[in-house]
Amino acid sequence: METQRISKKRFSFLPNLLTELRIVLTCIIIYLLCKNFTTLPFLLYLLAVVTDFFDGFIARRQNSISQLGKWLDPLADKILHIPIFLIFAFKFQIAPLWIAFGAMLTFAIILLSLVIVVKILPEKYSYEVGSNQYGKFKMATEVASAICFFMALTSTTGAFHAMFLVSLGIILLIISTCLALLSIWGHIKSPK
Repeated sequence: METQRISKKRFSFLPNLLTELRIVLTCIIIYLLCKNFTTLPFLLYLLAVVTDFFDGFIARRQNSISQLGKWLDPLADKILHIPIFLIFAFKFQIAPLWIAFGAMLTFAIILLSLVIVVKILPEKYSYEVGSNQYGKFKMATEVASAICFFMALTSTTGAFHAMFLVSLGIILLIISTCLALLSIWGHIKSPK
């Protein structure tokens, strides 16, 4: 029993370390995309998504959920996705992605603002940061959208296939934006 407790304590930093790794991977992905690489950033993006899954999984399994992790994880998600979608929209000119991206960015800012305000005023609101089901589905559709765009950039099967992937990515991003709205509404309606 004591060995298990020591083992859990020894690795309680791992979830936050994985989240920090995601931020470092984001910097590398952005640099490579700006240098017109597509395959390696795509693979690193997939690795970043895996770290997003495992940081929460390990934290829950080890019962080592921290306040830092509750803040750092969603921030790392925004740090990962917002620059990548900006690069897709403006550098690689996947039009009309900027419309969907604009909506997604607006709602991300609203959500972050809401969480910050509630965190700054903890004595007035009993509120705990965490994702709801809509937020989890939003993240999944956001990841699927990014994967579609990466696949379109790395596609060697022709223009039709790439256009299909871009169209699917845009649809998924619009769905993600709608889910972000529902997630925000869920946080406002029934704070934890």
